[in-house]
Amino acid sequence: MNKKRIISIISIVFLVIIIITPKIIEHHIEAEVRNYLVKEKHIDLNNIAYLKAEIGKAPLLAVEVHFVDDPGMRYFYKKEQGKIVQFNTAPPIGADLNGHYTYKHKEQSD
Repeated sequence: MNKKRIISIISIVFLVIIIITPKIIEHHIEAEVRNYLVKEKHIDLNNIAYLKAEIGKAPLLAVEVHFVDDPGMRYFYKKEQGKIVQFNTAPPIGADLNGHYTYKHKEQSD
């Protein structure tokens, strides 16, 4: 093989790794949050309407969850020191700066 072909193959492999790795990480944290909600918080899997991980800035990896019995309300989870924790809640649009909303699944922080 010539040098250009080797560089091309290495570049393609590197690009594939860059594209696939975040998706694998997102899938893994989604599974961990789903498992936490079902096994530790005893939430019925059918009550989870939406669960999606996103790579961001702070926290680096967060999972947004919506529940069927609390329509539109958003709950945010992250992994911290090896444990899944809820770190924020929010209404359907914007932020609840004045604490006007009641969240059915809001966890007490330690």
